Amino acid sequence: MSMMLTVYTARVCRAVAPGSRPNWSSHIAQAIASILVFGALICAQPAAAQFIQQGQKLVGTGYSGNAHQGASVALSADGTTAIVGGPDDNGNVGAAWVYTQSGGTWTQQTKLIGSGYSGTPVQGVSVALSADGTTAIVGGYEDNNHVGAAWVFTQSSGVWTQQAELIGSGNVGNANQGVSVALSADGTTAIMGGDDDNNGVGAAWVFTQSGGTWTQQTKLVGSGYSGTPYQGRSVALSADGTTAIVGGFGDNNNVGAAWVFTQSGGTWTQQTKLVGSGYSGTPFQGIAVALSGDGTTAIVGGDVDNNNVGAAWVFTQSGGTWTQQTKLVGSGYIGAPGQGLSVALSADGTTAIVGGDGDNNNVGAAWVFTQSGVTWTQQGSKRVGNGAVGSARQGISVALSANGNTAIVGGSGDSGFVGAAWVFGRHNPAAAHDFDGDGTSDLLWRNTSGALAMWLMSGGQRSSSHSFGIIPGAYTVIGQRDFNGDFYADLLWRDMSGDLAMWLMNGATVSSTPSLGNVPTTWTVYGTGDFNGDGLGDILWQDSSGDVAIWFMNGSQVLSTTDLGTVPTSTWSIVGSDMYGDILWVDTSSNYSIWQVAGGQVTASAGFGNVPVNWHFMGFGDFDGDGVVDILWRDNNTGTVAIWFLNSSGNIQSTASVGAVPIATTWTIAETGDFDGNGMSDILWIDGTGNVAIWFMTGATIASTAGLGNVGTTWAVQATNAE
Repeated sequence: MSMMLTVYTARVCRAVAPGSRPNWSSHIAQAIASILVFGALICAQPAAAQFIQQGQKLVGTGYSGNAHQGASVALSADGTTAIVGGPDDNGNVGAAWVYTQSGGTWTQQTKLIGSGYSGTPVQGVSVALSADGTTAIVGGYEDNNHVGAAWVFTQSSGVWTQQAELIGSGNVGNANQGVSVALSADGTTAIMGGDDDNNGVGAAWVFTQSGGTWTQQTKLVGSGYSGTPYQGRSVALSADGTTAIVGGFGDNNNVGAAWVFTQSGGTWTQQTKLVGSGYSGTPFQGIAVALSGDGTTAIVGGDVDNNNVGAAWVFTQSGGTWTQQTKLVGSGYIGAPGQGLSVALSADGTTAIVGGDGDNNNVGAAWVFTQSGVTWTQQGSKRVGNGAVGSARQGISVALSANGNTAIVGGSGDSGFVGAAWVFGRHNPAAAHDFDGDGTSDLLWRNTSGALAMWLMSGGQRSSSHSFGIIPGAYTVIGQRDFNGDFYADLLWRDMSGDLAMWLMNGATVSSTPSLGNVPTTWTVYGTGDFNGDGLGDILWQDSSGDVAIWFMNGSQVLSTTDLGTVPTSTWSIVGSDMYGDILWVDTSSNYSIWQVAGGQVTASAGFGNVPVNWHFMGFGDFDGDGVVDILWRDNNTGTVAIWFLNSSGNIQSTASVGAVPIATTWTIAETGDFDGNGMSDILWIDGTGNVAIWFMTGATIASTAGLGNVGTTWAVQATNAE
C-alpha cells in the first residue's frame, strides 16, 4: 500500500471542469404513461434514517477558563448557522459563539459578548436565532444580581453588532430574566423567561422590534398554577411569533407544566395549561419546551420522570384544543439519562430531538424521533458525538433545523467543562447519489458526446434538469458519494492515464474540482462506500495482482490508507461495493461471498454459495429500510427480478421474487436508489428506445410505478459505484 501513497503524491492531474452547456431539456420527451406495473398500491411508511456527525465537535476559540460551551445551542432554519452559548466564560461573564457551515465545514464567525452588563451575567445560558441566522438573542439570568437580561445582535456581511439589551419591566424581585429565550422566524419578536420572578412564580416577557427598536409588549404569567411553578424556565415561539409556550417545572410540587399563549392584535391570551399524563414521580415537566413552526405541535420535557430516566410529551392543537399525542422515552439509555432536559422540533412538527445529559455516567446523548400519522418512532440509536473528552454532558441542549435534517447537541462538560457542541445531519442510506441533500436519490446522465447532465428528483419525479457541458471523453465518472460530509453527493472522476479528480458538489453546482493525483492503471476503483463509519465516502481499490486497499477520505484529502490483503484475481473478482462498505465477491464457478469491512479490517464474511450464471447481479439497495444492504438480481433468461434481504451479519435473511419483465422487452435495470424519499430503495429502468421508469418499492412489493419520459438512445445513466 505504500506504493499507492507514493504515486498518489507523485503528481497532480488537470482539473475536470464544466464545459459548454447544451440544452439538456431538449433531449427529454413528455412524460409517458406508467409502465411495468405489478401488484397493488401500498402506502409505504418512512423507514429509519440515520443522523451522522458532521465534522469535528465545535469548540469556540478565545474562551477564558471553563466556559461551559454547549450549555445552550440554536440553529438557523437551513441549518447552516449555529450559535453556542458558554455562560461560564471569563469568570461567568459568559459569551456565545457563532458558526457558519459551507461545504460540510463549520467555521467560527465570531464570539458575542453583550455590553452594558452588570456583575457576572452568565451570558449564553440561553441562545436563539432567527430563521435566516442574522439575528441572535443571548440570555444572561445573573445580570444585575439576578434581575437578568438578554442581548440582541444582528449580522450584516458577516459582521455582528449588538442591537439592544432587553430587560423586562414589571418584574418582582430578582426574576432571573434570560434564563430562557426564543425568537420568531423573522427575528422581530422575542420572548425571555424569568423563572424566579415573584418568589418562584416566574414569568415570561415578550418584546417586538420595529426599525431596530425593541419594545416590551407584555409580561406573561400563566394561571392555574400550584405552588412555585418557576414559569419561564423554558420558552418557545411559533414562527410568526403569535403563539408562545412557557414551561414551569416546579408546578404542583415538581410535577411541572407548560402554559400556551396566543396573540391577536397585540393582546396575549392564555390558551391552555399542559400537563402530560403517564408520568412517574415528579417529572419536572416544563424544564424544556419547543413548538412547531405553526404553533400547533408542542413538546414538553421532564428530565426527572421515572427516577431521572426522563421523558418528553408531545401535544397537538386543533380548533384551540390541545391533546396529548404521546410520551417519548428513548431506548438504549444507560443509567439515569435525564431525557427531556432539552427538546426541539422541526418546523412541521414531525421530527423531535430529546437530550439527556446524564446518560452513561454523564457522557450524555440525544434521541431523535419522527412522526407518521399519530405514531412517533425513534430513529436509529441514540446519538453520541465523537471526540468527547470526559463527562461531556451531551444533550444538555439540542436544536433542529427547520426541515429536521440537521441537529446540534451541546455538551457543556466536555474537556473539563470547556464544553463543545456536535452537529449531526440526517442521512438516508437508501438515498444514494443524492446531490441536493433532500433525502431523495437523483440521476446523473452522460451521452455519447461526453455531455454530462443531472436530474434532481423529488417525490419520484424530476423536479429540475441541469447540464454541465461536455466533459473530455478520457474522463469517466467512477463514483458518486458524499466525500466531504455536507450531505451532497460528490463525483469521483478518472481518466485513462490514471489521473484522479473530484467534483465537490452543492446540488447541481460544482463547488470545487480538486485533483487527487495519479494512480497507475493497474489499480481499479471498485467502490466508494463508507468503510470506517464516519459518514464520508472512501475509495476501494484493487490492483491487477489482487491486492485490495482502501483510501479513507475527508473531502479530497486521503487521511490514511489500509491494505485488506491479496485475493487472487484469477479465481475471485469484486462484483461491487455498497454504501456501507460491504464488498461482494464472485469466483470463476459463480460462488458468491461478502465481506463486511469496518475501519481497516474485514470484520465478517459470509458465503452465499453458488448462483446459476443466468442470474445477474443488478445492484445494492436497502429495499426494506432496515439499515442493512440487500442485493438485487435478475434472471437473464426469464427477466425475473428477485431480492436477497440480508441481515446485519451479512447472511441471507430471506429472498423474494419481485416480478418478471421479459428480456425481449429491452427493459434493463439501470440503477437503484430511494427516489421517493421513504427510506427504501427503488428500481430505475430504461428500455432500448430511451423510455425511463421507476418501480417504487416497499420491501419486495412494487408499491407504485412512474414513467419519467424518454431520453433517446444516446444518453446513459451513470451508475458506477453510486449505490
